[in-house]
Amino acid sequence: MVSLLVVGSLAVMLTAPTPATATGDPTVGKTLTFDDEFTGGLDTNVWNNCPRNDAKTDASRPAAVQSRDCWAGNFSSNGSSFAACFSPSEVTVSAGAAVLTAERSNANCPGEGWPTDYQAGYLDTEPIKAVGHPGFVFRYGYAEVRMKVPAGNGLFPAFWLKPAFPGSSPRDPFEIDTFEFHGDQPATAEMGYRMGEWGSEKVCKQFAHPSPGASLTDAFHTYGVDWEPDAVTFFLDGVAVNTCTPDQIHIPDVSSFLIIQWQLEDGELGHAPIGPNTPLPAQVQLDWVHVYQPISDVNVVRVDDSAVVEGTSGQNTTAHLRLRLDRPAAQPVSVRVTSANGIAFAPADYNSFFQTVTFAAGARVVDLPFEVVADSADENDEPMLALLDQPSAGLVVGTPLVTISIVDDDGPQAQAPPAPIKMAFTERGADVTPWWTLDPLATGGGPTSGFEVERARWVAGVWSEWTFLGTTSLAQQSYTDLDLADGLYAYLVRARNGAGWSPWLIAVTERSSATTPPSAPTGLNVVRSGSDAALSWTDAANNELVYDVERARYVAGVWSEWTSWAADRNATGFVDHGVPDGEYAYLVRARNSVGASAWNIVVHVHSTATAPPGAPTGLAAQAVGSRVGLAWTDASTNELGFDIMRAHFVAGVWTEWTSWVADVNAASFSDSPVPAGKYAYLVRSRNALGPSAWAIVVTDVV
Repeated sequence: MVSLLVVGSLAVMLTAPTPATATGDPTVGKTLTFDDEFTGGLDTNVWNNCPRNDAKTDASRPAAVQSRDCWAGNFSSNGSSFAACFSPSEVTVSAGAAVLTAERSNANCPGEGWPTDYQAGYLDTEPIKAVGHPGFVFRYGYAEVRMKVPAGNGLFPAFWLKPAFPGSSPRDPFEIDTFEFHGDQPATAEMGYRMGEWGSEKVCKQFAHPSPGASLTDAFHTYGVDWEPDAVTFFLDGVAVNTCTPDQIHIPDVSSFLIIQWQLEDGELGHAPIGPNTPLPAQVQLDWVHVYQPISDVNVVRVDDSAVVEGTSGQNTTAHLRLRLDRPAAQPVSVRVTSANGIAFAPADYNSFFQTVTFAAGARVVDLPFEVVADSADENDEPMLALLDQPSAGLVVGTPLVTISIVDDDGPQAQAPPAPIKMAFTERGADVTPWWTLDPLATGGGPTSGFEVERARWVAGVWSEWTFLGTTSLAQQSYTDLDLADGLYAYLVRARNGAGWSPWLIAVTERSSATTPPSAPTGLNVVRSGSDAALSWTDAANNELVYDVERARYVAGVWSEWTSWAADRNATGFVDHGVPDGEYAYLVRARNSVGASAWNIVVHVHSTATAPPGAPTGLAAQAVGSRVGLAWTDASTNELGFDIMRAHFVAGVWTEWTSWVADVNAASFSDSPVPAGKYAYLVRSRNALGPSAWAIVVTDVV
């Protein structure tokens, strides 16, 4: 049974939370608003067991899969191909736990009619207004799941958040990947999120591990995300392991729903793919799912689902709309409302498209007067009200909640128009003109009455500087954007009519006056500031569009764990936050549409140590055949790594010295093959202030 403070797809949280600290309890100052302990079966008012696909809602499909698409897709692995499917039969609830199973199958995918090689379980809380499914969404708060995952090549379970109302903001392509697990790495949790379209997205992720020597598959673990307006922090077993901030990546601000699902690896992400030796069936076990939201501001404001206003096209029409809180306001509460063309708030003013509605202390109901304004240039008015789900922190595109239909001789618009297609660009000097066309073969949607155009610039890895450029008529399928500075720009166009908007058509173009690649930055330097690494350089270019910044960590003798960011044109610095102790290489280069400069590279030892590390203890060696296994106790808390050496005792002399390195927190090493003989193994820890004493053990290989 799920306990919900809020139920309903038309609910909007009034939240203005304060950010949690990276090390504090993320539930402090919050109240439990979603609680599923799976004690009474699967609550189908909240959970869906197949993902949504708006293109597959036709009446010919079975009722059980209306508005859902169980098909996962066709994949290839090791030269062979396989098909995967989500199946409701792979989700079971009993004894206070939900179980999502993945297994081999030769049955048809439910509701699809196509054969599948694998079936797997899936759950999400997406609201589906068309079939009256409330679901659960939230914006800002702490979401946590306690679950147990299995090991095995190709197994890829995940717990993540996804925007609940696609298209409510052009900035909403994001995934908050609270927990991704790859079965070939049983001691590693991938925790973070990505922003933007696949292939050009910005990523803020870290790899987290349980206690040394433990595996995530051994027991239940908790995985959580604290989503605040100015930071997103990820938790493994109650410990913060990754924090993403606005100077790294745009913080999502769109209401989202929960997803817990299986995925099956095909090798594309660099992990071992599923195959005949993968242990199946495999199960993900869910103990509970919790969501906490700020105590003082949790309330819900609702509006009527729809309203019909009697009137005549070409004439103004007045109406009222009632807004209602779920509980009386403890203190005055304000919520912002916006409208599209065709509605103005009373007193009638064609430009008054934003209105703040205030509920007095103790009040629950407010009537909002508005006027449907006739547009003499366009008979198809497009009246729609939207409630902004951030009442006091600036304008955010909210969820369209109420469509006002004008009933006249022609009847109301029944469908939003189809999206435009094939956007292209022409440039003249510093002016850029996007132009687009409509699909002459489109069969769905209503007629188009005009278009809206928006623009964003790619700044330091984030689409920002969002600008509403204006509207055009049906006859004008282009827009000239004047005097643009050099940069990478996204243009968004959508069609409109009286029923609403089409999906966005999005295209990206570079505006650049450069004729040569930019010069490389000079004087790259890195300075530690607490746990942060502050980079600085001299901007030696005058035609760059962006700076690429990369970081690698020196792990066991190899540069790995590559991470990348972007800094804006003319930047002379970048701050890498929350850097763990280690040896790092930082690389910076300038780039424009012609090409990239050479990299400027500097190596930085990042250490917060105030003394050399303690020496490892209990060093032991065990020879099995030609392999020698070393094990020791890591007795330090501030090492950057371990040095390992081996010497061969030949004719009374220790000789043939060989050396390796091991990563921070290492407690073992394997040497193979080792010829027969007597060997000494030496292990010590080290950091930026020096090494520890050597620990030494002698062993014979026979």
